[in-house]
Amino acid sequence: MDKQEAVEDNDPYTILSIFEIERITENTIEELPDQCKSIFKLSRINGLKNQEIADKLAISVRTVETQIYRALKILKSRLKDYLVS
Repeated sequence: MDKQEAVEDNDPYTILSIFEIERITENTIEELPDQCKSIFKLSRINGLKNQEIADKLAISVRTVETQIYRALKILKSRLKDYLVS
């Protein structure tokens, strides 16, 4: 069920859960260290490939991969109560 379906169904629990997950995700991304946050946003929001990010920021692809891994690990940890195992 996506956000629009939850709102249309007027399921308060589902609506609250979706908005809570969005809030936690947005806050977590903003709390990431600057380089990690920039790389994560370029990858996941702007859709750049790792090589493109590395070229844009003048860093290695390995650094890009490491920073994305760290961001995802932090997000997973913060969202663990909402994730299905």
